[in-house]
Amino acid sequence: MESTRQRLSSWHPNAAGAFVTLLVLPATAICVYRLGAPRYRHELRPVIEFVQRHAKPSDTLLVLDPATFAFSPAATFANQSPQPPADTSVWVITPWSRHGDSPLEAIVQDLQVRRKRLDAYESAGAAAFLFGPERAAGP
Repeated sequence: MESTRQRLSSWHPNAAGAFVTLLVLPATAICVYRLGAPRYRHELRPVIEFVQRHAKPSDTLLVLDPATFAFSPAATFANQSPQPPADTSVWVITPWSRHGDSPLEAIVQDLQVRRKRLDAYESAGAAAFLFGPERAAGP
């Protein structure tokens, strides 16, 4: 780094300072921007507060996180889905992506096939879904 500074300084007196400024400026700009507009990725607090206000004592809660799927072998979760009691309503609380590429979405879709979705709340990358009791099997 020192040799680069010396070469730049010998080329032009302000070149070393300009090089360091260009090197540091993008990161500084991002930091300043995030001070004014913080990122609330996967902010679960508003979702949990919503569930606390609306959940009944008999409801089942499923709290899912993508790290479980990201750091575990895929085979571990293949063909496995949480099986809450059939006669209770189920709240699913999870970080949520609208891209549809998460294993968590498959679990929510599976529940949606077997249960009626009664309520949902999304906030800054997180979501809560309320599913009713399982539908009776038809003839």
